[in-house]
Amino acid sequence: MKISFIVKTVIFGFIISLISACGATTKSSDTSNDSSDSDTNQEETAAVTVKFQDEKYEIVPVLLDIDSVYFEKFIKPTFWEKRKQMPLDNFIYPLAQSIGWWLDPSFAFRNKQGQYLTFDNDGDYSDLCHFPFIIMSFNYSQKYADNKVGVAAVIKDLFDSHITTPFHQVIFPYGYEHRIDLKKYDTPEIRNALEAHYDEDIRNALVRTMQAWILYLRGEKDEIDFDFRNAIEKFIYDNEHPEYASFYKNRYEYNKHYYKYNNRNQCDVFPVVNQKYITITGEAVPKGTLIVDPFVW
Repeated sequence: MKISFIVKTVIFGFIISLISACGATTKSSDTSNDSSDSDTNQEETAAVTVKFQDEKYEIVPVLLDIDSVYFEKFIKPTFWEKRKQMPLDNFIYPLAQSIGWWLDPSFAFRNKQGQYLTFDNDGDYSDLCHFPFIIMSFNYSQKYADNKVGVAAVIKDLFDSHITTPFHQVIFPYGYEHRIDLKKYDTPEIRNALEAHYDEDIRNALVRTMQAWILYLRGEKDEIDFDFRNAIEKFIYDNEHPEYASFYKNRYEYNKHYYKYNNRNQCDVFPVVNQKYITITGEAVPKGTLIVDPFVW
């Protein structure tokens, strides 16, 4: 990840702006974490926000919710011939959905009135790519970490407690094809464990990951759990400071923008049209909503 001194200077100014009480920005977006002393406003204080075009938006993790129509039209045609006869339930089941919050989240943006940011083909959304890219990259890196934190730690605990196969043999690799392999672990015991508390733990861990990163970028490192802070710093130095990443529009087509950071990492931005996305609380995302989908290699 080679980055010019000028780019580093600009983006470092962006990060420093997060610390400012007045919310000053270097570019058109300013990531922040709302804070309040009120115990009655926990949901608002937990929100991680970004300032885009002079309006503050909550960054909302979302996941593709695949139904039979979407599966038949968009997913099944991409598989090998021998797997095209696989039924939907070989791809869609609670364990696959839960792991999706770790390795395959996308992101939407919602204002304080509850309205989602919508996609405009003429828009420039390069500023919105950075934080989702950071979260996705960090989550992915936890597959390989010795001391896992966040969602990876919850998933590992689930596997260690309920599955005899070693964790690393089950999780690698991950994708729609791998969902078929994971299906053999879709047991009543796993479903009950997910429903009992693991799904809630996974959702909470994803939010805590986002909050920890905001604190780190604002320079409030002492406010972060020790293990989480160590994991963030190891990720940063192992990956040549991705907090300085700057995305640019690489190419675009109707209803799809492609933003690049380097040759390995890409961020796709598009509207909800034929897909169905849900939030971690199960809320359906309306059509037209802008989705940021980071790809990490």
